[in-house]
Amino acid sequence: MSVFAKVFEALQQAIVLADRVETLSRAVEGMAREVREMDRRLSRMEGALSMGHGDAQSPPPPPRLPRP
Repeated sequence: MSVFAKVFEALQQAIVLADRVETLSRAVEGMAREVREMDRRLSRMEGALSMGHGDAQSPPPPPRLPRP
């Protein structure tokens, strides 16, 4: 194999590698968007559950007086 052929093959491999990196980068960006969306939804669900269970920062109701 000549030096030219080796250089040409190395350039081809570099181009293929760059294309794969670009494809993976787009995939990671898409996954990051999905994770942010899931995090937002989870935060809303946690808030709703917190309000439903009385775990929110509101004070507890005053104690009831005993019946006469």
